[in-house]
Amino acid sequence: MFASLCCTLALAFLLFTVQDQPYVNWKSYIGLNPTISTLTTVARGTLLLSASACLSQGKWLHLVKRSKLQALEIFDQASRGPLGALKIVLKSRTYLGLPTLAAAITVLALAIGPFTQQVVQYDQGSVLTQSPRASYDYAHNYSSGAPMFATQEGFTQGLNGPTGEMPPLISWDTLR
Repeated sequence: MFASLCCTLALAFLLFTVQDQPYVNWKSYIGLNPTISTLTTVARGTLLLSASACLSQGKWLHLVKRSKLQALEIFDQASRGPLGALKIVLKSRTYLGLPTLAAAITVLALAIGPFTQQVVQYDQGSVLTQSPRASYDYAHNYSSGAPMFATQEGFTQGLNGPTGEMPPLISWDTLR
């Protein structure tokens, strides 16, 4: 639970520091999206580990109090995944307390991934330049061992040249 809290705080700090900053200011070897994804995955995993332990403890406490074997099966299903956890959430009148909260966390953890993918937004825009040449980044060397990819690589390098600069189709002189 502590590791989940630390990752969540690190994610909040990261998002606070990169807010309204251009992507070119990001100087890490690992990109912003993979960093956010890694922090989110570790936070979710450690949170679900704690929720599973809470459900297992709740299973034994419930068994000692009421001693129904059917409840043992429901708690086992809940500790194994979201569908079983949803059963405890829907029967929350029967299983009150921390096991219900842990089951709700297990179900809500499904939404963490899609929501964190929407956290970062990149604005696109045009950049005016005085240079008549356009350039872009691409991989200079790629080898998968398959002959088709080698042909595609050769075609791309032949089209673009070794520098990654596209020759201008229309120069400024012809427009004047």
